[in-house]
Amino acid sequence: MFAHLGKDFKRHKRFYRSITSVGIPVILQYLVSYSLNLVDGIMVGQLGEESIVAVGVANQSLFSLLLVLFGIANGAGILIAQYWGSRNNNELQRIVGIAAFSGLFVTAIFVFLVFFMPEQIAKIFTKEQKVITLVASYFSIVCWSYFGQALSIIFSCVFRSIGSAHIPMMITFVSLGINTLLNYLLIFGKWNVPNMGLEGAALATLISRIIEAVLFLQISFSKNHGLKMHLGQLFRISPTSLIRFYQTVSPLVASELLWALGVTIYMVVYGRIGIESLVAINISYSIQNMALVIFMGLNESCSTLLGNLLGEKQQELAYQYAKRFLLTVIGISIVVSIGVLIAKGLIISQYQISSKARLLTDDLLTIFALMLWSKACSWTLLMGILRSGGDTRFVFLIDAGSTWFYGIPVAILAGLVLNFSVTWVYSLIFLEEIFKIALALRRMLSKRWIIGFS
Repeated sequence: MFAHLGKDFKRHKRFYRSITSVGIPVILQYLVSYSLNLVDGIMVGQLGEESIVAVGVANQSLFSLLLVLFGIANGAGILIAQYWGSRNNNELQRIVGIAAFSGLFVTAIFVFLVFFMPEQIAKIFTKEQKVITLVASYFSIVCWSYFGQALSIIFSCVFRSIGSAHIPMMITFVSLGINTLLNYLLIFGKWNVPNMGLEGAALATLISRIIEAVLFLQISFSKNHGLKMHLGQLFRISPTSLIRFYQTVSPLVASELLWALGVTIYMVVYGRIGIESLVAINISYSIQNMALVIFMGLNESCSTLLGNLLGEKQQELAYQYAKRFLLTVIGISIVVSIGVLIAKGLIISQYQISSKARLLTDDLLTIFALMLWSKACSWTLLMGILRSGGDTRFVFLIDAGSTWFYGIPVAILAGLVLNFSVTWVYSLIFLEEIFKIALALRRMLSKRWIIGFS
């Protein structure tokens, strides 16, 4: 058995190297990010409920910008992975330039709105005047950090797409560590630093984002790194590059925004079922996100490796590795599911919630564990395999179609009309993953997703 595994590793060394060089750093990056964000939330929580709500309102407002930035970054990553594989560094740098300028332009519009209209934006989410005042104060400082965040999101994707996922991982560790330390100092006024409260949290975010962006740019333009960016090349944007970029990015941005709207509708339905249902959903989602981090990393490694292979014109090997990634994800999902089933009781016991909410959370996590394989497979097929080939329009149609023509109608019918329990509504919504798998698997086997850009 071990001899067979050794031969398999030698034969498919590049496949396993992709998982270790891209997947594992991404998994660690997300785990550390989630953990330190939790610590930051606890520190802000010491300031009172109004401060918690104010930061929540600001982050909810930021959510729409982040979705657009992730769409731009992921679209750029698809092209960059192929250009890196074909060693077309000039076109690669043009795509980086288009992505960076596009991200900064969208961010500038958002910053203008939140800086000059903070109270009007806050009133969309709350009517509490004290919270609105805190949001305006917080926005006046933290909004300038969004430029650094935009560059960080885009360059993180750039480095992952060329197989250097360890760079954004290390930069994120540094940035989050600085942010956590500054939060402690500025929020509470430690070590002779002025006590700034919520404004201190905003300033800590601004400083850490600036440092993060500077580190990304410094490494990107360093001659010691394989990327070797040249400032002049970023401005040599051709019409062909622009058309190709926006044809790839547009479906991704639309898909992200429609997905976010769909999730919002799901949460409205869950909220209407009852407060215990909403509590159970929120707790189960936080636990699910930690479990899904593994598959985020695997999808990044899948997309990067397949994109590089397609850039090298190795279509058949890319197809074979796509199937191998899918089988690997199924195997890992079974292990993760068992882990969730074993740990769920201990995790739920840490929350001070009613017995009904506790039982509902337990049921939801059981359903999640039993259906995790379907979520992992649909993610890999759509985000890891089909996207890597540039088949973003098909991904958009499957993603948006399953949510808006199945998921949302079923949620409204089951939750608001038929008054089903939250466990039944959640289970029925989860079945949309089966539809995604059926359509995406057929697309993968047809090889029509392989679209070369290089």
